[in-house]
Amino acid sequence: MTFADHTLQRRQRLSSYWTLEDIVYGAFGCAESNPASHAVHGHFRQLNASYPDALPQAVVVLEQNRSTLYGRTYADFEDLFDAIDSLIRGIPGIGLLAVYDIAVRLGCSMCPKIIPLRYVYTHGVGSKVDRSARTLLGPSAGSSIVNDKVDVNILRNLYPYFKHYSALEIEDILCEYSDCIDSDQTFDPVWLRSFSTTYAPSGSSTSGCDSASNSNKTPNILK
Repeated sequence: MTFADHTLQRRQRLSSYWTLEDIVYGAFGCAESNPASHAVHGHFRQLNASYPDALPQAVVVLEQNRSTLYGRTYADFEDLFDAIDSLIRGIPGIGLLAVYDIAVRLGCSMCPKIIPLRYVYTHGVGSKVDRSARTLLGPSAGSSIVNDKVDVNILRNLYPYFKHYSALEIEDILCEYSDCIDSDQTFDPVWLRSFSTTYAPSGSSTSGCDSASNSNKTPNILK
């Protein structure tokens, strides 16, 4: 599998969520009746184990605000992200990455789709995406990463091959290839010819983005 194959599958999956429960869990149906579907989405496994009420509460809150969420116009993904953040960040266990994942899925359920275009979201200090971004940005990281996101054009100017990908997909690259970026202190586009597990440094794990930043459990994730 190449990164392009993975991205195509991801795009298809993001277009498949119909209900707010699907959107919150990133899976079709309830876990009891469809455990295999829920098992593949690793972001929320740790969150669900530590805060079992977090996702059910998020579903309830979003359902209560369904007409507002779908009835208004959003200027961009940042506007949508802020709307979701204001509704569910107060739920114990819900952190930056959880808000981002839910906002992406909700945006992809709209027509036209609302996805990150201007900024690559880094999900807070300590996340895989943040570590990758800081490695690639080098000394400019401190001034480039603002409010847990970086202007996509900064990364594209440093690494021209990123111009072929949306900010949503660049975030995915920084996540999935984080171990490789950390090991080599750069990014090699040849890695995209195979999905990240092929290029993982010996002894590392590439099971998905840093799930710790999906919750408020780790203080330095909070903003």
